[in-house]
Amino acid sequence: MRKPVRGDAAGMDRAPCVEDTFDFDIGPQALDGAIQAFGATTGQSVIYDSSLTTGVASAGARGRFDAAEALARILQDSGLRIRQVGQGALVLTRDAAVEAPAPARDPAWYYGAIQQRLGEAFCRRPELAEGRHRLAVQLWFAADGRTSRSRLLESTGDADVDAAVQEAMNGLALGVPVPARMEQPFTLLVLPRATGYAWACAAPEAAP
Repeated sequence: MRKPVRGDAAGMDRAPCVEDTFDFDIGPQALDGAIQAFGATTGQSVIYDSSLTTGVASAGARGRFDAAEALARILQDSGLRIRQVGQGALVLTRDAAVEAPAPARDPAWYYGAIQQRLGEAFCRRPELAEGRHRLAVQLWFAADGRTSRSRLLESTGDADVDAAVQEAMNGLALGVPVPARMEQPFTLLVLPRATGYAWACAAPEAAP
């Protein structure tokens, strides 16, 4: 639904000149309210889809500015920009230079992806590919999907194997961003191959 914001009818008779300045007293608030206050002050129409401003806050604009500077302050860090349409009409759009947030995934998807990447990393290390050990691990990921921290919760009793597990965990890259709201760490239990646990690689003795 298109949601226009307009000032009073008299103010809409003339598009403000670019040199015009106004006294703005728009405090921090929801972006929707800040845009309405801007329109009431300047008499300029701001046309936008209400979905663009839902849940978005604005720092507002206080002081004497021209319309462009006031809008820049109101829209700062919102990921939105203004496009001029005709005289006196402005359209609010998403800034193409700002990457849209990645769609949220079910937490189970991340566990599955981590398990697969970890299994592949284990398969590249002969001491782990055999699948003889029970491994309880915890991993933390940075926003870019790379391991930021990892921990082996129980030693295997073999320092070389423990080191190989740690190295495998530290080099993981999921290939997708991990949302900041995702609860971490991820805790996984990897069981020995003899228990029937599905390993990502064939048993070494089965290789040709």
